[in-house]
Amino acid sequence: MLGQAEASLSESCARVSLEPVIVAVRTVPVAELLAAPTALPPAPSPGAVAPDAYLSAVQAETAAIIEAKARLDRQQAAVAAALDQAERALIDEARAAYAVVSAAADADLTAAAPLLRAFIDRYAAPQVAVTVNGEAATRAVTVVEREAAEGRLRPAPTAPPARPGSVLGKTGMRMIRAQIGSATIELSDSEVTQAAYAAVMGAHPARHSRCGPDCPVERLSWAEAVAFCNALSRAEGLTPAYSDDSSAARRVQGADGYRLLARAEWSAVAGTGAAYPGSDSAREVAWTALNSEQSTHRVRALRPTAAGVYDLSGNVAEWLDDGDAAERGVAGGSWSGPAMDAAVSARRTERAGYRGDDVGFRVARDLEPAP
Repeated sequence: MLGQAEASLSESCARVSLEPVIVAVRTVPVAELLAAPTALPPAPSPGAVAPDAYLSAVQAETAAIIEAKARLDRQQAAVAAALDQAERALIDEARAAYAVVSAAADADLTAAAPLLRAFIDRYAAPQVAVTVNGEAATRAVTVVEREAAEGRLRPAPTAPPARPGSVLGKTGMRMIRAQIGSATIELSDSEVTQAAYAAVMGAHPARHSRCGPDCPVERLSWAEAVAFCNALSRAEGLTPAYSDDSSAARRVQGADGYRLLARAEWSAVAGTGAAYPGSDSAREVAWTALNSEQSTHRVRALRPTAAGVYDLSGNVAEWLDDGDAAERGVAGGSWSGPAMDAAVSARRTERAGYRGDDVGFRVARDLEPAP
């Protein structure tokens, strides 16, 4: 129907003469008309006295074409609305399916692999199709990035849970070891989650609370990240790593408690062999504006580094131990930023009091400090 209307409109316009139509003594350029008549009576000769019939035919045909254009616009709007509705329904369906598949993959990746493969095949490049007033229309929809989803099929290095009975372990967070020069540290394999933050501090400030308890906490200042580290250390019987909970807090030498990563440590863990930590493809390892759908995502949903560290380059950026009371370092990109912010080489600082929903943190602690 839409195609026929467009063809009819084009055909009518094709019949228009570019020469002026002479009515009585007045010259009317056809360009002034909204569209051309499909059937006009013969134009009166110059000097004719009664042009009323001709003008009436022009006006009637013009009104008909305007109405045809209005119908065409209404049809296009109806088709677009139907496609939008179908797309939203498909995305909701995919999210519900992914929640089931992802939970299965977390429990047993090998057993869940066929389910995950079926999910990828179904939603990696789907189309929605609608029929409105007899007109069929389709639209390609991006529901899931194939590269990112297939990253879930690659088994990650085994990471032990946090120490038995620890607060982090109870919330599903895990700690892994890393050798940084001559020092051995322990760091969380993911960013601190909303669940972990709430378990230690009583509540979390995250804007993206709908994302869920396994999504990274954000919208907190550097001092608030330090306060979490100190509170967690005390809860686990460790010596707090910071002198206090202010933006001017200093590191306590020899303390075995939790702290933020230093820039050099973050860079060492991220590695230098690829553009992004663990891959040359941002989509494989990082939630950025390219694939985030304007939200944070559950931690460990994308491919980790070879050492088993997730989300170093995206989801939320991370407060670092570097800087001073006024300004602190931040590493990695975020769900709201471009892929270039997620590159290993990217650098960023923020006011220590910054509370953006694009910045969170991960924790670390010294096991064998450098001599």
